[in-house]
Amino acid sequence: MKVHLILGTLFFCLNANAYASFNYNSNVEEAHGKIHHLLLNDADTKINDLKADSLSVGFYYYLRQYRESVELLITQDASKYKTYVKESRTLRQQLENISSNSPWKLYCIAEMNLFEGMIHAKFGQLNAAAANIRVTYKLLDKNLQTHPDFLPTLKSLGLLEAGIGTLPDVYRKMIGILGYRGTISSGYGKINKFLNTSDPGYKWIYREAAYMKMAVELYLMNDTRKAWSTIDKNSADHETNLLAAFFRSNTAMKCGKNDEAIRTLESRPKGPGYFPFHFMDYLLGSAKLFDLDPTADLHLKAFINGQKKGDYVKSAYHKLTWYYLLFPNDDLYSKYRNLTISHGNVSLEADKQALFEVLDGDRPDQGLLKTRCLFDGGYYSRAENVIRPMRERNFEIPEHVVEYNYRKGRVYQMQGDTALSMAFYLEAIKKGKGKDLRFYYVAYSAYYIGELYELRNDYGMAIKYFEKAIELGKSTNFKKSIEQKAKSALARIKG
Repeated sequence: MKVHLILGTLFFCLNANAYASFNYNSNVEEAHGKIHHLLLNDADTKINDLKADSLSVGFYYYLRQYRESVELLITQDASKYKTYVKESRTLRQQLENISSNSPWKLYCIAEMNLFEGMIHAKFGQLNAAAANIRVTYKLLDKNLQTHPDFLPTLKSLGLLEAGIGTLPDVYRKMIGILGYRGTISSGYGKINKFLNTSDPGYKWIYREAAYMKMAVELYLMNDTRKAWSTIDKNSADHETNLLAAFFRSNTAMKCGKNDEAIRTLESRPKGPGYFPFHFMDYLLGSAKLFDLDPTADLHLKAFINGQKKGDYVKSAYHKLTWYYLLFPNDDLYSKYRNLTISHGNVSLEADKQALFEVLDGDRPDQGLLKTRCLFDGGYYSRAENVIRPMRERNFEIPEHVVEYNYRKGRVYQMQGDTALSMAFYLEAIKKGKGKDLRFYYVAYSAYYIGELYELRNDYGMAIKYFEKAIELGKSTNFKKSIEQKAKSALARIKG
């Protein structure tokens, strides 16, 4: 009996030591929470407390890198990119050197690779990003095999499983995961399985998982109803939680709930404790522009003055050209057209398209532009009222003829008139044949025809048009997003 007690005590001590450095406590939860609220100075205090705690120091390395990743994703400060990468790898190496069999160790290392991959992608280093994603997937898969009852692994593994299969071919080849397995359905199931747990030791990352669930629903499943329901339940604190306000407003805009986006953005938390998040001004300016609000320009200019450089700056200048077409001022239209050309990055599709439209496109037609803005805001009846009286013969420029058919197709699709919608999409493809396919109207017309057939359960025709969209999209500035959307649709159909 004494031998058993001794062996049992020894076993307990060995296992306690093996899991040391990853002791979950209130400081872990509070540090992570401060990061999510974007109270980064407060987060620093909590994170530093973990550094001095030998029982929780593993979480220190993870949360320190997480905090730095969030800041750099927001600021897009290229001058800090190399320093970030060096420090990120140092923190990861220090975490790897900890002797521990805790499943939190592999989880944290995997998440650190994921964050670093996101940073590489943000700064255009796609090969480096792909390498990090590949390592992330392998580590999470290993953790699942080694610790099948450790459910946090399912969070990011589920996201990767759902997303990798829908990536454009160029990215899938770069990631090059041998033996990759997974579908949108299986990945979504993993995220939900984690969210359905009630372990209090996991609750600090539930919100993170909910954001991932929303992303799968919105971008891969094309289910705006589910996406909004998920984010609505998980952003009740958006008036005090800046990251929650971001996810809520951004999702609202993509789900046709522009008024809710405006309310959320106008009531977002501000003050000296919150890290500056200038992109929220871009969102608010865009949302107000979609509502044809004459104050939209103030927020777009606030974003430009705060951000100064980086992503979406070119897009913001471009939206100011729209503003001065909708609220006519030829001098300011020309000013912001020139600024669109000379300022900002061209790494994102939105910025590439902004530059393309001012360089190669004709001056937008005011009526079509008004329809576009109202539609993007989810004001479908107002958009229909603008475009319904228009006729093809009203347009002399071929590009505008194609756009007219595309925009009527979009409006009637969202108004539930599938027959008219299909007719206008087909006309857009017909009128766009042999024209400049760098405009996205033709490729997206094919994509939305695929959606209409998918809703009818005519999967053969849906597949035909989704594949057609991929082919037509190769000449556009939205090649990657069109391919990703079409591949997500094909994955939904094929299971």
